[in-house]
Amino acid sequence: MNNILLTTVKNSGHYYFLISAARAYLMKKNKKNYDIQLFKKKNYVYPIFFILKNIFTFIYFNPTKIVNFRYRNYKIGRYTIPMIFKKYNSYNSKTNLFINTLTSFYRSCCIVDSTREYFDEKRIDTIFIDHCMYENGILLEIFLSKKIKVISLGYPKGIFIIENSKKKNLSYERIIQIDNKKKLNEKQLARAKKALREITYNTEKIPWMKNIKFKYDNFFSNDKITHIVYLHSFTDAQLLYGFDGFLNVYEWIQFTIKELIKNKKNKILIKAHPSIFHTKFPTNFIKYDQKICNQLLLEYSNVKNVNFIIKPIKNIDILKNINKKCILISHHGSAILEGLYCGFKCISSKATLWNKKYRLTNSWSNKNQYKNFLNRKWDNLRFCNNEDFYNISYQLYCSENGLYGKNFWQQIISKKLKIKREDLFEKPKEILSEHLIKTKKKKLNVVLNEISKTIELIQV
Repeated sequence: MNNILLTTVKNSGHYYFLISAARAYLMKKNKKNYDIQLFKKKNYVYPIFFILKNIFTFIYFNPTKIVNFRYRNYKIGRYTIPMIFKKYNSYNSKTNLFINTLTSFYRSCCIVDSTREYFDEKRIDTIFIDHCMYENGILLEIFLSKKIKVISLGYPKGIFIIENSKKKNLSYERIIQIDNKKKLNEKQLARAKKALREITYNTEKIPWMKNIKFKYDNFFSNDKITHIVYLHSFTDAQLLYGFDGFLNVYEWIQFTIKELIKNKKNKILIKAHPSIFHTKFPTNFIKYDQKICNQLLLEYSNVKNVNFIIKPIKNIDILKNINKKCILISHHGSAILEGLYCGFKCISSKATLWNKKYRLTNSWSNKNQYKNFLNRKWDNLRFCNNEDFYNISYQLYCSENGLYGKNFWQQIISKKLKIKREDLFEKPKEILSEHLIKTKKKKLNVVLNEISKTIELIQV
């Protein structure tokens, strides 16, 4: 009998290329045939009683308790919180927040219970899991704990397969964070510097930025700005890299502004994320982000020492016109790397795309640490360690299989099927569903084989 590749999503559209490439990888590696089987999430009665039993935990919503909330000894809170704050109405009503909390935790409990019937099926040795930053991250932790291999993907990595031979407890962020510290040779260092300059000065060349019409505004030629704060998506992939004291970036930005404006000498510039201006973004959360951003703008419109950039302006056009003693603040994200490249001191969360052992920023793990950094003077903050900085930059921007590399799965499809990368980003399901119909099987197999070669093996 054939082995089974379990999958959380149907083998169609753009997922056909990922799942079928995963199947090709397994067949070549294990010398066995694989059938693709869809994982089915079912509803159960018992989680209802469990949720009601713990109702006061949800009513009082203690951040640490809710993130570490467990069901059948599995930590489901860390993956349920992003589902709650993915919904726009969770931000504008405590009643909606409470309802969304209960329903999201119920779904997560049912996911746990849905896994049990699969563990007796000996033919299942691998599962493909999509969107592990949400409730599917529960599946990642459960199946790995049972020594079932997981194939997935996530920024900043490409496609990867994880083999958990030691039954370690593995969270999604531990898997996708850049964690491989190695000394760069001169050629690698030169590549890292070149890539950094290209990304910093030519942001519009990034595929998902090509349809953003950047503007220039000389309003920012101001040496009195003391802090620049970079906004992130409010509804997409909260807690992507773990918990640092804040349940979502809306809570983080509120805390940041309120703390900084206590000092009347601070002049704060808040920059919206470029994706908010992407008119063809493939998901609806951009609309929600725009609404929340406008809400934030309205709330602080009368605060004199707070200014907002709600325009598609390049980060470099701001950085080259401000005082070098301006402090840059980001929860997570690559805007900080651009700031470090330009010689600024930065504050960021330890829950970001690189492991906290890298000395890039003044990073916090909880609210008290963060408050301390926000109230420090420039002189009392540290610069980045250049060796660590270029190491991270090389692994992020120069990895062949990563998001910016020539072997990234979308780039392979773009090249082989002659589809513009920006079009593939904006309408992946529609475009690739069409190509699956009109492309010959032989050519599709070439694409799948190329993608399968890029799957990174992670053994723990």
